Amino acid sequence: MAAAAGVAGGAVGAGGAGGGGGGDGAGAFLGPHAAAMALIAAGGDAQADRIGQLQEERRNLQAERKRVQQDLKNEARKRQRTLAKAKTLSDADLLQVLAARNNPEAKAKAKAKGKGKAKAKAAAVAAGAVAAGPVAAVG
Repeated sequence: MAAAAGVAGGAVGAGGAGGGGGGDGAGAFLGPHAAAMALIAAGGDAQADRIGQLQEERRNLQAERKRVQQDLKNEARKRQRTLAKAKTLSDADLLQVLAARNNPEAKAKAKAKGKGKAKAKAAAVAAGAVAAGPVAAVG
């Protein structure tokens, strides 16, 4: 161990286990504790970086877990609302809904129909609001 510490401290052939000898003092022996601390300090940055990465990964996973839990909760609520609405429908209405869900053409048609209605309704409201304003005041 002393030889390894001596090598780490740069004191190869510097005069034994405890001496600080060696003419110029540049290769002074650091001692086992100081050498160990120097090795730990040199490797500590990599460990600190690794710890930081792991902590960031944990935060990301916790955020993802929270998002997944919220999505699950929202889907459960959506299902409950759908079931509550389905209870109010008649058997014929339910069959019609199921048939529409299974028919891709009906989906596209309903989607287009819904968009058209909204645009037409918005245009009618805009036109009607302008035209209805003075009529409502007169009537």
